[in-house]
Amino acid sequence: MRTLASDPQGSFGADGLAPGTWDVVARSSDGRIALLGAVKLQGGEHRRGLELRLDAGAVLEVVLDGGREFLRLQVFTQVARIGSVGLYPGSEEWMVVPVGSVLVQARHGTVRLLDRDLRIQAGDLIRTHFPGR
Repeated sequence: MRTLASDPQGSFGADGLAPGTWDVVARSSDGRIALLGAVKLQGGEHRRGLELRLDAGAVLEVVLDGGREFLRLQVFTQVARIGSVGLYPGSEEWMVVPVGSVLVQARHGTVRLLDRDLRIQAGDLIRTHFPGR
């Protein structure tokens, strides 16, 4: 995952990306989000003209209740992986997510511990708790 900023016209660039398939996620400061999944890049290729339309999203807040171990949460839609956050016991993080179905996976290292399927509507504030380990 890589975070980039756009210019006032919405243009952005990402130099040095490895060849492969990338998911592009754009978020605005007012809670809108756009997704473009499975953008294929060849070595040295420069892509132009990708268009993303920002739509109303929702806020997903995840909380790690107790425990002693760090967990990584990955957030997916049917189109793309839209985020990844690390949580220490007792901490919380939030991100803007699109409307529709969202899957949150909790992992410890390479072990997948728990999946949570959420149904998101525009403007929602969804707070979900994960048990600590």
